[in-house]
Amino acid sequence: MNGNWTLQTPRIKTNAKQARIRELCLAQRIRYIHSILLATIWFNAQILPTPVKYTKQITTAILWFIWKQAIFRVPTATLQKLQHQGGWALHDVACKCRALLLKRVWIQSKKEQMMTAALLSKWGIVDHPANPPTAGRIPKTMAYLIYYALDMAYIETPTLMETNKLFTRRLYSTIYEMDRAGNVTQEMRIVRSSPTVNWNRVWRNLHSSWVSEDRISTWYAYMILYQQKNDYSLYT
Repeated sequence: MNGNWTLQTPRIKTNAKQARIRELCLAQRIRYIHSILLATIWFNAQILPTPVKYTKQITTAILWFIWKQAIFRVPTATLQKLQHQGGWALHDVACKCRALLLKRVWIQSKKEQMMTAALLSKWGIVDHPANPPTAGRIPKTMAYLIYYALDMAYIETPTLMETNKLFTRRLYSTIYEMDRAGNVTQEMRIVRSSPTVNWNRVWRNLHSSWVSEDRISTWYAYMILYQQKNDYSLYT
């Protein structure tokens, strides 16, 4: 299992270095990461569980691609926030990989002719696993089924009106929130300095502006950099 990730991870690093010379703004770099740089990772994640050490290496590579030699930087946790929360919805690689794997296993569990469905039925994990989850009966060699039994115990199965795309988004957001349960995320300095400002509206207006992505990225950088260099708010 690790062999595939051992090959894929250096390719991500190489591709990131080759693409770094392109003149892209922050918004374009994040889209490039999601749609091109990590395309093979998203595919492999549906088949093989992703070891932690490789998700860390991949995350390091994409952060280097975004920030190399840049004066303006924001924490990774801020980038991973939704746009209306002051972030750019940058995917958490580990959580995204887990979400894709869970969706794939769930789809296979609904096909009676699939081996996955037979194995889940054998261990009594057909629809919604018991909560608290018990994965001790599943052999350790079947790590993808262990992850399914542990994670899906806390996630509702999709409804008839929910598409696979929406289900994947819900899987990701739920896993992301569970992964950060108990961790206190510090508010951005610009938000702390002006708590009376409706920052959700500010961020929504910023990202919905009828200007280029390059201009939006520049405005965002100016807002954050200005606050980092000056201990007073732009909005007071």
